[in-house]
Amino acid sequence: MVFVHVDNMVIGGDSALVLKLKKEIQKYFKMEDLGEIVYVLGIKIMRNREDRTKYLSQELYVHKILDEFGMFDCKPVSTPMNPGCRLSPSNQTAFKRILRYLQGTKDFSLILGGSIPSSTISGFADSDWGSNYNGKLFSGFGVLFGGLITWETKKQSTAALSTTKAELNGLVELAQDILWLKKLLINVKIDPSVQLQCDNQGAVALCYNPLYHHKTRHLNIKLNWLHDLTINKEINLSYIPASNMWANIFTKGLCKHKNQTFCRELGLIALPSKRAY
Repeated sequence: MVFVHVDNMVIGGDSALVLKLKKEIQKYFKMEDLGEIVYVLGIKIMRNREDRTKYLSQELYVHKILDEFGMFDCKPVSTPMNPGCRLSPSNQTAFKRILRYLQGTKDFSLILGGSIPSSTISGFADSDWGSNYNGKLFSGFGVLFGGLITWETKKQSTAALSTTKAELNGLVELAQDILWLKKLLINVKIDPSVQLQCDNQGAVALCYNPLYHHKTRHLNIKLNWLHDLTINKEINLSYIPASNMWANIFTKGLCKHKNQTFCRELGLIALPSKRAY
């Protein structure tokens, strides 16, 4: 597998094939071989060969951000946002809290590998309806496939009229991302099943059995698309209680216990002792 970003290249695979590819590239381009990967795009990569895991961290980048905003020696906090916090452009305290959270978690790493490869892409989506000062919702999702491989959180461009619409918007974003990923995997001879989970029973029910009336007419296009995916078994959509929905971490402030629990479920852990890397 070859990853290319501007003039940087990462090559992975059988050692003999990697060596052969590097020799072929050097026939046409001037290339500097930096050896086994340590940093790429500001991400530090460490390997534990004993348990076949990789740890991705951005500690140096966090240091840079804290220094830039004069928060290098700030007191850390255990959560990035207080429960019930309503964000606004003038809320500087909330912004500084994020930096203080980074201070306390700068040695955290995202762990990948180590377990039996999954045959299912699992996606979790959540939306936080009406929590913003202008009514525009926040939605977020994460995708697991042998670890957390993609995630997103953003403010939607329009205000949602209901919690159901808010959740459906999040599901559409998630489904689009996962279907693109599945096509990519099929190109390398991997054809996984797709499992989506949502904590809104109304949204899940509508995807399987669309009911058209005046309250859902504005959802028809997105709803039809999700309905087709579920009926054709391109995705399997199921309900999960809000208490178990770790995508909440992308959309709202959580208590310390919930935040730490969901971080562990995402594979985001404190950097282990440096051994066998």
